[in-house]
Amino acid sequence: MKSIALLLHESATLMKREFERCARPNNLTLMQWRMLGELSREGAMRQTALIAALNAPAMTVSDVAERMERAGLIRREADPEDSRAKLVAISAEGEALAAKMRDISNGVFARAFDGISADDLDRLQQTLARITQNLDETPATAQDRTE
Repeated sequence: MKSIALLLHESATLMKREFERCARPNNLTLMQWRMLGELSREGAMRQTALIAALNAPAMTVSDVAERMERAGLIRREADPEDSRAKLVAISAEGEALAAKMRDISNGVFARAFDGISADDLDRLQQTLARITQNLDETPATAQDRTE
């Protein structure tokens, strides 16, 4: 029997691969879709907040944002409250593409989760959230919790 960690890794890899295959005709990478999705859900935000939300390196987010801005999918402008900060907002073209990508994403998830009950999906979500929380803690915080 394969270990849970290996199955998690393989599942995530296959879901990413399937999403990217389905998204290819729209010329979007997974990171670009994640950025569009975040901006579509949350509205305009500082680039630093976007970096945190995507849990990605600053240079990666900056490079992706630059490409998406050139493609007309987002806008970057100085934050009126802090001219040193950049606000990133989704454009109308980006919103239209985000809606299309949500449909693609929903199709990938429907295929991935076919035959799995709502209760099992709920437990899986709770379990994965706990694993993430456990690993996202600093070692000192985790140690304090066990003492």
